[in-house]
Amino acid sequence: DVAVPKAVAFTGVWDWKKFRSEEGKLVFGDFNYPENGENLLGTVEYQKINMFSPHEAAKEVFWLPITTSWYNAATEALKDLKLRQCYSGKCLPGKPKVVFGSKGSTSDFYVRNKAYGDFLNDNFGATTADTASASVALTSLSNEKLFVVFQGVSNVAGETNSESGISYLASYNAFLAATKFINSIPTPRLACE
Repeated sequence: DVAVPKAVAFTGVWDWKKFRSEEGKLVFGDFNYPENGENLLGTVEYQKINMFSPHEAAKEVFWLPITTSWYNAATEALKDLKLRQCYSGKCLPGKPKVVFGSKGSTSDFYVRNKAYGDFLNDNFGATTADTASASVALTSLSNEKLFVVFQGVSNVAGETNSESGISYLASYNAFLAATKFINSIPTPRLACE
């Protein structure tokens, strides 16, 4: 599947709270195994980030919205896109599709853990996790540039693993989506073409 999110956020920017503090949104003791309980890591609160732009004062944000015009153009261009289902004998369990309107989680670390994935999904509605989308979004928004995000989904928040064939399909299908979107954008042509 390919996700075209409406917003992405940095979910790896944490403000650590003191041990036994109940202020943080993420309480590490809730994830102790085999039983939940006290954990010396304590809790963390997710931080907003400062977004700077040439024509506005800095503001604190958590969600970084995708450019509406490009998101709408992507939904139109990709609504009938046929994605690849199999590669090298590995097939997706169902027919792949482009999913619009999700939220994406970005962090400079990647945690492949079902409990944390469920936490991101339950608390933020994040259905994907990656290490780059929010960086692209922040850079684009700060420079007042249009942008859209295509995520080849091989690791969904809340799932525990993926295989290399599935990862290839995710990358390939994201490439198909990006190519179709780029080709749908009207561009000025040279007279000699």
